[in-house]
Amino acid sequence: MNRVKKYICLFTVLAIIAGCLPLFVFAASVDDLVVSSAGKITGCSQAATGDLVIPETINGKTITAIGKEAFMNCGISSVEIPATVTKIEDRAFMSCRSLTKATMKSADITFGNYVFAECDNLSQVTLPSQLTEIKAYDFSGCLALTGIAFPSTLVSIGDSAFAGSGLAQVTIPASVETIGKNAFANCINNRAFYVDSSNPNYKRDSKYALYTHDGKELIAFPTKSEERACTVPEGVEVIGELAFAKNTNIQEVALPSTLKEIGPYAFSDCTSLAEVSLNEGLETIGTLAFKNCTALKNITIPSTVTEFDSAFYNCGLTNVVLSEGVTVISRAAFDMCKDLESVSVPDSLTTVSAGAFKDCNSLTTLDMPANVTSIHPNAFLNIKDSIVLYVEEGSYAMQFAQENNIQYEAGFFRIVINATGGTFADGSKTKSYKYKTGDTVSITLESPSRTGYTFTGWSSVLPETMPDYSLNISASWEKNSYTVTTVIDGVSKVYTFEYGDPVEIENPKATAGKAFSKWKPALPTTMPAKNMTVTAVFSVVTKIAIKNNSKGEKTINTGDILKMEAQVGNPVDGGYIKWSTSTGETKKGSSFSISPEKGTVTVTATAVDANGKPLLDDNGKQISDSVKVTVNSGFFQVIISFFKNLFKVDRSVYLP
Repeated sequence: MNRVKKYICLFTVLAIIAGCLPLFVFAASVDDLVVSSAGKITGCSQAATGDLVIPETINGKTITAIGKEAFMNCGISSVEIPATVTKIEDRAFMSCRSLTKATMKSADITFGNYVFAECDNLSQVTLPSQLTEIKAYDFSGCLALTGIAFPSTLVSIGDSAFAGSGLAQVTIPASVETIGKNAFANCINNRAFYVDSSNPNYKRDSKYALYTHDGKELIAFPTKSEERACTVPEGVEVIGELAFAKNTNIQEVALPSTLKEIGPYAFSDCTSLAEVSLNEGLETIGTLAFKNCTALKNITIPSTVTEFDSAFYNCGLTNVVLSEGVTVISRAAFDMCKDLESVSVPDSLTTVSAGAFKDCNSLTTLDMPANVTSIHPNAFLNIKDSIVLYVEEGSYAMQFAQENNIQYEAGFFRIVINATGGTFADGSKTKSYKYKTGDTVSITLESPSRTGYTFTGWSSVLPETMPDYSLNISASWEKNSYTVTTVIDGVSKVYTFEYGDPVEIENPKATAGKAFSKWKPALPTTMPAKNMTVTAVFSVVTKIAIKNNSKGEKTINTGDILKMEAQVGNPVDGGYIKWSTSTGETKKGSSFSISPEKGTVTVTATAVDANGKPLLDDNGKQISDSVKVTVNSGFFQVIISFFKNLFKVDRSVYLP
């Protein structure tokens, strides 16, 4: 009788387990897929969730392709694509918001466009080992994708391929021949571009910015770069579209004399950018190139610029100088520049385009030279009632003002004194005076001041009496030089730099067992307006290893608890170990435990400094060690796990 009771109990337990099994099984299946007679997956049930392993054959058909929009908006969390698949068509996995992992086992695959676009949570991607092309927008908007390994066979990266993704750094292999427009634009976590030194088409500079190998185009500057200043080297002719966009740390950019074009949105949303010196020879400033640069207060448009539509939309500009030679103020050039107070207008000006000064609420006066022959009716939209135009008697500008009910003064001319980047004693940057022709000019020129510069005089002398045209007189400056004295093991060396120039001093070599740590105080990225002394500090070399991690992988049964320890050799002061998993779990300390229910989880131990910033080796890679943990969650493992938990068996397992 007791034996019968035991069997009844056993069957009862098994029935309970069988009833609970659906709680443990999350995998999508081939039953969710639609397969064509040619072996192409053309659709997936929108209700499908969990992990999907696509087999090489389904119903006797070899799976060779994944069709257009086949999985679009699907709820699967991971996908393994078999080696038989050689083609993935447009938008195949687009907007799979739950997708976290994609593994492609084929040696090579032909991608369509937008394949994984807008997969917000996609954090792990294994690309084919012989992949040659990533097409337009394939990984755009993949915010969780912080890293990806490109195969050594990759030839082409398409337009906006990783735009708006979470890439923290980008490494370009030697094989890459073309990088499309905006391929890495708006990667808000990107700190660095690395390029294989043997790549003949691309290179990076000391600021980890990406250039064409001939140095003629600056393609992209790291969005998350901590650099405060950048000197674009001589030889660069183009700054690419969105090149600096959304970099909120950059404060100063010096442009080369060779620059001809600033691309659309190139500096958009650079909210800390306060100083840009546009070079003579510059021809085009792209649409919205400086949009929302709210810290930018002064700009001089060179005489060679012929186009700058909407270039300074919603900037913080207070003062603008249009150089003699400029003939057109482009469409919406200064739209929404609400702080703009002064615009120096050259006699060469002929055209003021639509919306040129729209919503420039602080602009109360503006010169209109006699050469102006075209002013769009909406040039002064929303400020027509507050602005006064200074015009010549009988000129087109006077007629325009009369016809459009805009206030004007005829016969008056102005002398504008511009500090050109400096300030006067009262804090102003320009001073404006109004005279009629023949009036005695009674102005005392006050020398302005400017950090890092010496005032050398004015662009022209004041007339004794007012001529029949307006005058713009600008301050001239000479940049000062300062010194950096380095002290290395008690030995001093002096370097000289001009104010604002990049401070590029090679890090000293360390003795065996040590590494250069830092300069104390920190070496500035650009030369400040003072002399300074820095001392080299050395530290021991840092390494990290997870104990007994000989294979880099571990398989455990469902319910087991994998316990790991890591050691850091020669840690930095205040540093520690940070553990993280591919599922988002993090922890500090020397030990870590994990008990995933299913699938594969990668556990990484990273050496970080006192601020939690990952330490990097000489190649710019994080100092870390990883273990791939795979869970065996089959039917019998679930049953065994139930009984182990029932009888409180220790579930701890260890590496290897």
